[in-house]
Amino acid sequence: MHNNSAKKQSIGSENTGRQQHYVPQSLLKNFLISPEKDQIHWYRKDKTINNTTIKRVFTEKYYYGEKGSEYFADKVVSDGEIAIIDQLLPDLVIMEGLLNKQDSKRVCDFIAHFELRRSINRNLLSTIAEEYHIEDDDLSLDKVLNSFKPISLKMLSPRMLQHNYFLRIYLISFIINNAVNFLKGILEIHAKNSHNDLKSQSRDNHNKIIIAENNHQLVADFLSNFKWVILKSQCCLILGDTVCFFKNQDDKFSPFDNGAVESIYMPISSEKLLVGFKGSLPPKINFDQINRENARCCYNSFVCSEQSDRVQSLVSLIGENFKPVQKKVFGDVNSSINRLVFSQFSTHFVENSYNKQMLNDLRDKMGITK
Repeated sequence: MHNNSAKKQSIGSENTGRQQHYVPQSLLKNFLISPEKDQIHWYRKDKTINNTTIKRVFTEKYYYGEKGSEYFADKVVSDGEIAIIDQLLPDLVIMEGLLNKQDSKRVCDFIAHFELRRSINRNLLSTIAEEYHIEDDDLSLDKVLNSFKPISLKMLSPRMLQHNYFLRIYLISFIINNAVNFLKGILEIHAKNSHNDLKSQSRDNHNKIIIAENNHQLVADFLSNFKWVILKSQCCLILGDTVCFFKNQDDKFSPFDNGAVESIYMPISSEKLLVGFKGSLPPKINFDQINRENARCCYNSFVCSEQSDRVQSLVSLIGENFKPVQKKVFGDVNSSINRLVFSQFSTHFVENSYNKQMLNDLRDKMGITK
């Protein structure tokens, strides 16, 4: 165990600077090429980077916001790493087999920590929001949006969310609590400003979810319905930017718990896989298949300690299981916006034929049916 000052220095070095890790270095170190060097193979959609330092992998500039920001999530994440990740991860990598009740409870907090901070959650917000980007001078969005009067949209209570899947926490809070800003801020005419606005709003909304008081417990409670086991792999495991992924009762894998989840998978080292399951665990797991499904559930990249054609072949699978979720969620968002936003906008809209036509044009551009 390190003393507190050493831990704070370790955490701060990766989170409080300009480049902040969305997958912590403490986890990445379990996928190193060699224990002597902090190097890893980084397999990305665009290109593979071999023998790169883990300090450069899975980072983004001000990922948790800038210090002093209202939605600065660094402290919550750093505290979680000290109290949960640093305490449990070293023990997990030397374990094997079914976990006892106490360790299973700790694992629920462990996975919940990663589920909240995952970059794929933010990427979903951004890609869905991108669908609503409009660049059309003829639409005169500034005139349309300036015609709206202030609207009060109520946020659903955590109690209403606790029996739903984690994904709904993101979608409902993103749509309802920020609906007016969503339309006024993201649907800008100028593409450059719109894109920057979109990215910063997605970051702020995601960080807001991370620091929300009840959300960690909501996810941990959902995970408490699973039994947990650590399995040793016969092949070198990859770690994706998704961190963990899910298998539904229909035997389909997803980066999100957006269905009837049967199993949860998280590689914790090159040879150890943490699995949450209901009922009985399958007698044998095909770890090559787990790697393939993991790659399909990634958004953009994964890391591995092995450099081989077998691992390189997984690059072509990256993102396959993200696209169907994106499409489904986009349809759900359309329906929600139509019901929760446009229906309320209509009652507050300035009554004249021009603005009514503009509202209909906006619906058409967003692909939202009446």
